[in-house]
Amino acid sequence: MKQLSNYGLTMLGLIVSFGIGAHAQSYNVVTTQTAQPPQQVEQPVQAQATVQPIYIVNPGPNQAAAQVQPTTQVEAQSVRESRLDAIRKQREEIERQTEEKLQQRIEDDRVQAEKERQERLLAPLGIQVAPSNAVSGSAPQTVIVQEKPAVVTTVVTTAPSATSEQNSEGGGKFRMGGALGIGSYPTVSNVTPVYSVGFTADYYFPERFAVEGAFSYSSFDITTAVPCYYCPNPNLVTTMTQMNFTGGVTYLILKNKLTPVVGGHVGYTRRSYTGRISYGSPTPYGSSGETTSGSNAFDAGLSAGAALVLSERFTIGATIKWFFNLSYRTDDPLTYAYGPPVGSAIESLNYYLATVDFKIAL
Repeated sequence: MKQLSNYGLTMLGLIVSFGIGAHAQSYNVVTTQTAQPPQQVEQPVQAQATVQPIYIVNPGPNQAAAQVQPTTQVEAQSVRESRLDAIRKQREEIERQTEEKLQQRIEDDRVQAEKERQERLLAPLGIQVAPSNAVSGSAPQTVIVQEKPAVVTTVVTTAPSATSEQNSEGGGKFRMGGALGIGSYPTVSNVTPVYSVGFTADYYFPERFAVEGAFSYSSFDITTAVPCYYCPNPNLVTTMTQMNFTGGVTYLILKNKLTPVVGGHVGYTRRSYTGRISYGSPTPYGSSGETTSGSNAFDAGLSAGAALVLSERFTIGATIKWFFNLSYRTDDPLTYAYGPPVGSAIESLNYYLATVDFKIAL
């Protein structure tokens, strides 16, 4: 009985202490106490119980209640988009669309290149790869986007360089042209040049060399070295017609609009002789205007000159071709008067053709 009374007193003390703490908290009372060691209460071992404290917080009478504030509305002036901002947004949108199209094209090219590489590597091994149009197991989808095309025009004006003109004028092209000038036999004094005309055709390669074929027609007057004392005119004049059929290779030294040109040639030469002055009676040379004899020869030579590119297709130049004889044969013995021959045969002499030529690229 005595134990039950002690237990009741202990419970009553706990309840009173809890009530005092709750009452002090409701009135927001803060007290400072000195920490004391807890009191030990002897309790019987047979009847121990654990009691959980319960805290109840109630607003105090002095605490102000929450007040409802009125709704505040803030109105700002609307921003008007300028024309510059609209143009900028349009440009940014066009740029975005262009980037998307470029990225899509790049990805398509990569996919195609990967497919080709796959077929090239796996086909020789006999491995068949099934085509796959799906991505991550999803069904293929077709997306059609219709956009307003953006037109971007870029104009670049550059001055044509001499190298591009030279290469475009003759790079891998067939050219044709003509030549006009005179010929000369500089080692003799009784051969007078009259004129020389010609035709040329070549194929020009990008490496600045050309394979050329040419024809020239030249005229010369030859005065005999032995005068005719029994004739009214002591000088006998014979007209020589010379036709050259040559082939060769030319090379342009510089990649400029004005460049030196060198070359080598070989060809066949036909000469014909016609009496120009008649003495009134038949002579070994025949009457005036009659062809008396001729000769055939093979010549070779070198050329040097310059070429000026006027446009992509048109070129002018000046050339000197120097020839020397390889072999010849005359139709009849050449004599310019009665008696033994005097001097050397003209076929054995060196000569040159100096011409101004032009070429047009086809």
